[in-house]
Amino acid sequence: MSKLSINFYNNTNNINIFNFSNIFYIVSKCNMWTGVQNKIFIVDKNNDFLNFLEHLLNCYAFDVIGFNEFENAKEALLKEEYNVVIVGINNLNSEEQNFLQFIKNNGIDSPLLLILSSKNFDNLLKLFQFHPYDIIVKPIEEKVFIKKVSDAYEKYRKIRSSKYLINKQLREHKEKIRLSIETIFDAYEEIFYRLLVIAEYKDNLTANHLKRVGYYSSLLAMHLGFNERIQDIIFYASQLHDIGKIIIPDSILFKKGRLNSKERKIIEAHTVIGAKILENSTSPILKMAEDIALNHHERWDGTGYPRGLKGEDIPIVARIVIIADVYDSLRGGRPYKKSLTHKETCEIIRWGDERTKPQHFDPEVLKTFFKLEKSFEKIYIESFRNPNKFKPTKNLVLLMKELSIKSPFS
Repeated sequence: MSKLSINFYNNTNNINIFNFSNIFYIVSKCNMWTGVQNKIFIVDKNNDFLNFLEHLLNCYAFDVIGFNEFENAKEALLKEEYNVVIVGINNLNSEEQNFLQFIKNNGIDSPLLLILSSKNFDNLLKLFQFHPYDIIVKPIEEKVFIKKVSDAYEKYRKIRSSKYLINKQLREHKEKIRLSIETIFDAYEEIFYRLLVIAEYKDNLTANHLKRVGYYSSLLAMHLGFNERIQDIIFYASQLHDIGKIIIPDSILFKKGRLNSKERKIIEAHTVIGAKILENSTSPILKMAEDIALNHHERWDGTGYPRGLKGEDIPIVARIVIIADVYDSLRGGRPYKKSLTHKETCEIIRWGDERTKPQHFDPEVLKTFFKLEKSFEKIYIESFRNPNKFKPTKNLVLLMKELSIKSPFS
């Protein structure tokens, strides 16, 4: 017991002198709490007082970590949580104030006990800005001190218990929301897929064309710097670019010869019809699909249809889909035209022919296309070699990995 009493100083910066009965009281309580250690964090510049508090709290089975330097204490305080944080305030200097502000700024919510020297009682009001759980003025009474630490610990326990319950409820709610969203999205995908089935039913030769356009468009969007959300939306929306063709008569849609002016006007109407089918939706995918359906035959030089838009007046998503659609249309064979090789297609896009001119395309999108043309070729070839990889809802990133197509961010 004499060893324990070494630091019991009759000093106003520490505590009142303890007699042997006090010491016996402390020691008798050493085993009153068992089980999980209770972590107490103490920082005080006064080494004697710090040592005393450590010994005292150890007797009550608290696991104590003490510091006599504030900078070292900051680093330790961020590494783990403590049941109670005790800070000795000797003269409320800038170092002590900075440490208290550090606790406040970092959202450390362990109950804060401040031990204030009696000579600094005038600073009491200043300390309330740091939201302490309690303030103890020296000289301290051992029983009162232990009671305040115990109360602070109980508050911490209640806070942790409440946080656990709240976090548990949040996790449960999040899981319910996730399942609900998943169910809604599954239904949404199903509706989307059935829209594609309608287009494919009308013209089965365009089935893989629609899916490939989705992949081309998403790939272009990625390399043009659009975020993942836009890449995903354009992947789906671009596949509906020709939805308006479902009401175009087969005699015009599959005519082998050149269309006359009347027939040309009818087939050009598929852009307006497609936009009408998709209009007034609140869905980001269908809203973008409406823009694409209406504008995917507009041209950068203003020679397109239906409105003759020019340059940046054409929505960027349509400017992306225009080149994706043209590439795949040139590659694929149709009743009225032969299929072309990848090299032949790129030559036409680069130099032009009777129908397609390089000035039809946004220069930046065109430049990006030529950076990616080998990836376009891979997607086109693989869609015939392994058609099961090409689903209307397939994730682009997974496909890129399968086809060894590099991301611009890798």
